[in-house]
Amino acid sequence: MNFWYPNHTARASTYIALCAFLRLRKGTAGETRIPLDDDEGASLISSAFEDIRIGATSTTQWRTITESYVQDFAELTWDRHPVHLDSDYAEHTRFGRRIAHGALMLSTLLGLVELNPRYLQCFYGLDQVRFHAPTYFGDAVQAVTKVVAVRPRSDGETAVVTCSGALVNKSGTTIVSGMFEFLVAGHAQAMDMNKVSHSN
Repeated sequence: MNFWYPNHTARASTYIALCAFLRLRKGTAGETRIPLDDDEGASLISSAFEDIRIGATSTTQWRTITESYVQDFAELTWDRHPVHLDSDYAEHTRFGRRIAHGALMLSTLLGLVELNPRYLQCFYGLDQVRFHAPTYFGDAVQAVTKVVAVRPRSDGETAVVTCSGALVNKSGTTIVSGMFEFLVAGHAQAMDMNKVSHSN
């Protein structure tokens, strides 16, 4: 198992921040979303737990990792390690040039898949995370996921859904992989989005 990134231990606070970064996708000058190569996600948690089937797989569209994407993440998290931002420094590292943050790529995986807010209540666990290879500016990546377990909880209203996930590049190289657990509502507990107020 190769740990390519200099800071491979994810801290909870940084992880929460980076997930918010991907989910909000707030831009400037009136923009509300950072455009993807194809702005459609693939289903991961898209239904009540009763309808999720073990073995279900999904493959997302591609996303290109840009310099501005990495810089924005560095400013959000204060992770300004020069291997991500300084070309001269990065040239003298094992990578030879700047790379994206490992934590950013982990969140990119989650940002590419569909996590329907009607059913997803929260993240429940993150295990066996491994960073296998670096991502360079200009690389395109996609997420591949598979449902491996659905464990209804004693309340009968929610279940813990476990999925394997991997982010791969166009060469077929796995960038990051792990096991992701989500707390998912059943039909009776699904959020009624019509009752949710939205402010501009």
